[in-house]
Amino acid sequence: MKKGCFISAVVIFTLVVITVVYLFKTKGNFLKEYGKTRIFNIAVNNFDDKLKNVEPSLYKDSLKIALHNFVGKIEQIPFDSAMEQLQSVMNEAAFFVHDGKVDSVDFNELKKVIKRYERSKKN
Repeated sequence: MKKGCFISAVVIFTLVVITVVYLFKTKGNFLKEYGKTRIFNIAVNNFDDKLKNVEPSLYKDSLKIALHNFVGKIEQIPFDSAMEQLQSVMNEAAFFVHDGKVDSVDFNELKKVIKRYERSKKN
């Protein structure tokens, strides 16, 4: 490699790294919020696909609505805690539907898990 090509590559690489760091520091919150909505959409769509294999029942629809409402509520909280809450609730929901049925016990347990993350009106 010629000396001029090497120096050009180092300069261009340095400029790219500086640009990425600058954008992340100044626009980091925008990137997190954009990523959060995309992650929520992917998680909900993935869970909806899992629900297609579950027997039809009233509790199946109620479970789906409860999860969609929960995701709508946690979109307004900070990124890190929202991701933690989403992971916990989705893991519990996946456990409840793994047998292909959703009954009242499963639905009530998921409501308790969701209730654990809801904040009171005062806060």
